[in-house]
Amino acid sequence: MADDIRSYLLAGEKVLWSGKPQQGLRFAPIDIFLVPFSFIWAGMAIFIGGQAIWSMPFSLFTLMPCLFVVVGVYMSVGRFVQDIWVRARTDYLLTDRRAVIHRRPAFAGLGSDLVVVDLTRGAQVRFKAGMGDRGSIVFGQEIGFNLFRRANVGQWVPSLDPTARFIGIENARRVFDQIQTLQSRAG
Repeated sequence: MADDIRSYLLAGEKVLWSGKPQQGLRFAPIDIFLVPFSFIWAGMAIFIGGQAIWSMPFSLFTLMPCLFVVVGVYMSVGRFVQDIWVRARTDYLLTDRRAVIHRRPAFAGLGSDLVVVDLTRGAQVRFKAGMGDRGSIVFGQEIGFNLFRRANVGQWVPSLDPTARFIGIENARRVFDQIQTLQSRAG
């Protein structure tokens, strides 16, 4: 466990489990829709952008399709790279009182991101089984997918979802059972 996440422990708090999210390329169920959509977007943007650049004299108007190409490349590939990057810098901690998610900064000097869920106050917790002994634990009400919802990057990059979650952890059912035990004692 990283020393910087230990610094967030409260006095007398006991660590029950620590871990990291599943590493590497990881698809979410919504990618059944997002992957084809992003490749269609990127393909159209590249085609239209190429036509604009080759058929018109250079102007600010010819740069506009390039913006759509950049968005298309991010939707097709970049969001997966960002998700891998964020998960590689994330640590999870389960204590006898709280669930802690700590995302370390990408560069020195930038602030880290800390999410804390108080498990003694009856937080809603959901278990999502994955392959083998892996699974995800969602804390709180999950926001469903909505292509047109503003400012919810979590739909495109699951590791940045505003709903707190342990993503693709090993021994997920055992961790979930520990959380259930904690909540039953607190309730």
